[in-house]
Amino acid sequence: MNAWYLCEQNNTDPSTSYAEKTEQILDFLCKRDVSEGPDEMSFSICIHALARSNQSQRAEEILRRKEEFVKKHSDVEIVSTDYNHIISSW
Repeated sequence: MNAWYLCEQNNTDPSTSYAEKTEQILDFLCKRDVSEGPDEMSFSICIHALARSNQSQRAEEILRRKEEFVKKHSDVEIVSTDYNHIISSW
């Protein structure tokens, strides 16, 4: 996921969205067994990549998913940078 995020940082082609690749990986991880599911960083990388690619609404949707995930999994927490990236994107 981090590799796609780093690609998005340098992306100058609006027809290519590496951020969407991070979202696809996150979706895959969410469908897996809880012990192999996404961690805090997986959500954050996806949020940051989408926010960076000017997909504010999608980034916010991932944040809402993370908030629901946190309610069920105490080992994952929300960090302030998740909110900051979305606010900056909007």
